[in-house]
Amino acid sequence: MDRIPFPETRLEFGLCRRLFRMAQVSAMRCYVDCSNGAFAAIARSYLASSLSEDTREEEIFTEYCTESGHRPHAQELFNRWLPVAVLSLGRPGSRNSSRAVELGLRSKSSGEMISDYLKELEPFTERCGLEFPNLAAQGLELPS
Repeated sequence: MDRIPFPETRLEFGLCRRLFRMAQVSAMRCYVDCSNGAFAAIARSYLASSLSEDTREEEIFTEYCTESGHRPHAQELFNRWLPVAVLSLGRPGSRNSSRAVELGLRSKSSGEMISDYLKELEPFTERCGLEFPNLAAQGLELPS
């Protein structure tokens, strides 16, 4: 919990919320075929409701980034929240991640989910003119 910052502004909260929503969607895709039918139904329901999701946070943040003078601050916020969002997807290579796939609880390992999530973030980072921080340098295990 010590590694989780607290959003200090509405802009930061909006970015945080958007990054975590995208992580949730990415994770839920791995549960739609879950061996637990009730959980699979929850995942499908969540994904269906996320199609009508409000994307104002992303629009506001993207607009903020259009001014080049704002980009260093935007990069700082992105660097602060991306590692926390990545951690929410689990630890790559862990026994628990492998076990969840073996049991049919989810279709992908934590490492695969993280890879998918980072790929899904690329259009957002491009629109905002942001660079991915070096997550490994921040102590995060990343898939190879």
